[in-house]
Amino acid sequence: MTLAVGLRLGPDDDPETLPGELQAFLTDWALQEGITDLQLSFAGAERTHKAAKTTPLVRAFLSSIRAAQGTPRFVLKTGTSDMNVVAPGWPATSFVAYGPGDSNLDHTPDEHIDLTEYARAIGVLVGVLERLMV
Repeated sequence: MTLAVGLRLGPDDDPETLPGELQAFLTDWALQEGITDLQLSFAGAERTHKAAKTTPLVRAFLSSIRAAQGTPRFVLKTGTSDMNVVAPGWPATSFVAYGPGDSNLDHTPDEHIDLTEYARAIGVLVGVLERLMV
């Protein structure tokens, strides 16, 4: 039996030790189930990147969201964010994950987007660019 595992790590998970711990757990489980030919592979064990909340980029987003009658809030994005992959290579770069929709539904069968919310998000992005280009 072959099992490919894609990992999405939380902020306290260690990409150096978690795959080994998970492999031990799954191997024990397989043996208990009578599975003796388990082959495991792991991918995507990037460390979660937590971006600073006080950068000019963040301030531009906060003010642009408010200008669009929105209420900004911070959400911890874990394995679903591309910034987890690129941030370690660009440590001096500001990052923000922003977009319309319910982030709890990201990459699920129930993920959807309201077109009015989508249009407002485009306006927010235009406002961010205008604020940053001053």
